Amino acid sequence: MGVFRKYLWLDDSGLGLEKQTRLRTNDLNEALKEDLWGMRFDHIAAGLQLFTEELLAAWVGNAVRTTGVRKVLAAGGVFMNVKANKRIASLPEVKRRTGLSYPAASAGMAVLEQLDIASEITGRRRDRLFIYNRYLAILGEGTEL
Repeated sequence: MGVFRKYLWLDDSGLGLEKQTRLRTNDLNEALKEDLWGMRFDHIAAGLQLFTEELLAAWVGNAVRTTGVRKVLAAGGVFMNVKANKRIASLPEVKRRTGLSYPAASAGMAVLEQLDIASEITGRRRDRLFIYNRYLAILGEGTEL
């Protein structure tokens, strides 16, 4: 995870992103290649996932503390990352502000499953992942044999 943080992190305010290197963006590919050379691809992916979770959690936590926001809503792009969203939802600042607890979220997901809006895709009892059924249907369009 440290390798990614040397390229990008939060600025001094904690509310903006800031490049942490003097390299031009076009030159980052070679630097990353050098830093990651010899590492297993799954270790790189896991490190990038952890970096993403930590960056987003720090950013959202700073925004909540700075603004006093009562609710957090984010959509699209990186905010479709389920693990990062779980990390954000578990922040004490976010829980306290929203009043959302794990049991409440779990009960809400159960209702969405009953209404066939979302489906759990892992079959596990912990660390479950859900998918929005209409999104899955859109992704499957045109793939019929």
